[in-house]
Amino acid sequence: MKKDAREIMEILEAFDLIGCAHSAGRLVGCDPKTVRHWVELHDRGFPVAGAGRRARLMRLLSSRLTDLSATPEPDTLRVASQIEG
Repeated sequence: MKKDAREIMEILEAFDLIGCAHSAGRLVGCDPKTVRHWVELHDRGFPVAGAGRRARLMRLLSSRLTDLSATPEPDTLRVASQIEG
């Protein structure tokens, strides 16, 4: 089940308060592995609120597709090879 930003912050706060993934998981009602997952992502500096990575990918693809669509009637195979490379 996907966690929303509020649930993730509750997990991180519980871990900060207790310092133990097992006890923090019991406090917020999730698995200790889930607590460790979100704590590790947070400690590594990744955004913990979900789809941050997806947005960057869409911006990259959007700009590439805009550039490619400027050519008249692009060949599908040529467009696909340019997106990959």
